[in-house]
Amino acid sequence: MFSNNPNVNILTSLIRASKIRHIVVCPGSRNAPIVHNLHALSQQHDISLHSVTDERSAAFVALGIASHTHTPTAICVTSGSALLCTLPAVAEAHYRNCPLLVISADRPEEWIDKLDGQTIWQENALRPYAKRFNFADTTESCNKNEQLMQEAFSLLLLQRPVHINIQLKEPLFNFTTKELPEVTIHAEHSIPSVSTQSLPTEVIETLRNAHAPLLVMGSSDAFCPQYFYEIEKRMACLAEIIANAPHSTLADQMERALLHADTFHFVPDVVVHLGGALIHKRIKQFLRSIPHLKVIRIDANSHDADTFCHLSYSVRMSTEDGLKALAELPFHSNAHARLLESLNQVCAPQTSPNSIEETCIAELGKILSSQPDMLSALHLGNSMSVRWASRHIIGGLFPVYCNRGTNGIEGSVSAAVGTALSENGNVLLIIGDLSFFYDVNALWNNELGGNLRILLLNNNGGKIFHHLEGLNHSPALSNYIAAHHTATAHGICNSFNCYHKAITETTEINEALNWLLATDFNRPAVLEILATNDLFSK
Repeated sequence: MFSNNPNVNILTSLIRASKIRHIVVCPGSRNAPIVHNLHALSQQHDISLHSVTDERSAAFVALGIASHTHTPTAICVTSGSALLCTLPAVAEAHYRNCPLLVISADRPEEWIDKLDGQTIWQENALRPYAKRFNFADTTESCNKNEQLMQEAFSLLLLQRPVHINIQLKEPLFNFTTKELPEVTIHAEHSIPSVSTQSLPTEVIETLRNAHAPLLVMGSSDAFCPQYFYEIEKRMACLAEIIANAPHSTLADQMERALLHADTFHFVPDVVVHLGGALIHKRIKQFLRSIPHLKVIRIDANSHDADTFCHLSYSVRMSTEDGLKALAELPFHSNAHARLLESLNQVCAPQTSPNSIEETCIAELGKILSSQPDMLSALHLGNSMSVRWASRHIIGGLFPVYCNRGTNGIEGSVSAAVGTALSENGNVLLIIGDLSFFYDVNALWNNELGGNLRILLLNNNGGKIFHHLEGLNHSPALSNYIAAHHTATAHGICNSFNCYHKAITETTEINEALNWLLATDFNRPAVLEILATNDLFSK
């Protein structure tokens, strides 16, 4: 039996007819009719339902699922501040071009601002990061509401976050409807792919005539490393590890080379820019400083991000189609070889890791290079985790994810949980201590099995802040900016029924990594690298 609320049933029917196959639900009374219907769909094997209590975490879990499966994913929350907790993940989805559907149950508008519990202005709560659709609880407007819901679902096909807000009046808990209404996703709402299949002639000629064409690729959930070997025959390639491309350590090498910019001789005249946010700040600054640089932005969406301040052409094309088109360009060049030569001339040999945390990632990189099938996906926390991984782990071996759209420490554990829930193989998360402890509620999940593995780099606070030039002169650095602490994960892992191992010596790293990667677990496992013996004793 389904809910007696017609709008809830229309929404449920559209979900069943759509490409949504995973929905994260959060507890609540106002959204209970929606959750009841979603549970009924899950019993019919139409969708997979995932229960997450913390709404902020739940939204990132949904984001992790959507990023990994490349399909729209929904989260359903109750009324009040529960909806506001989803905003960080919605902003991340907006800048990552991720199809996230937020469904919120609302209370009647007439009770807003009258001190009625869990009643706030919800209609525009996620603007400007999600297009909102608001539905009043009136039987007379059902036909109009169905049309608006059709439009909402069509926007998901454009890889956009969407917010559906449904006002629900009491009584809420009548479940006597036998059948859902019949709906289909109408043809006029089925927006075709915006991707073209070929590059414009003007863009091709610009690249053909370039002296030093360069591909720069930032964060991307598209996993298609096969094109890069052909692209390198046509232009220089600089793709970061979170671009899911081979030779990703070149970006770190160039970042170090730019410390000696006066002797770095490779200066591009045309840049092709794909993907999202970049890790390496000096590369961005270098490209912005080149006079008369031409930048070709390839993006399926309409952001027109002028990251390098020289935007010349915008091409509406998906990342995968863009890479394929670049790999088929009708010319060759030696630009990539000249980039490598310039890097080798400038860069001193990479210094050995000078901390147990970086040493651990360096050893991990060696293991994964020889045995990439140990992982189905790698998640990286922001700050030092993603930077050390960029230096020591080769991209393009397995999908790599990172919340680089807008977030710092927010949601990294939860996004990895989402991937683990939608993937049978092992998912590894490399994360710093502040990010881990901030988002540790993600482990409060009965559904999680043993395929989530976490490498926790615990160095007593935000280590990246100690690398920022000039900040070491501030007396506020340790306690108030880097948030020094003495917490460890041992008790947390006990609370959430997770396996835990802690080490403090580099001699223990290989054995510990083997424990983390090769052991069969039935719950998540955490390998904690403790940077000081003081933490180990607490």
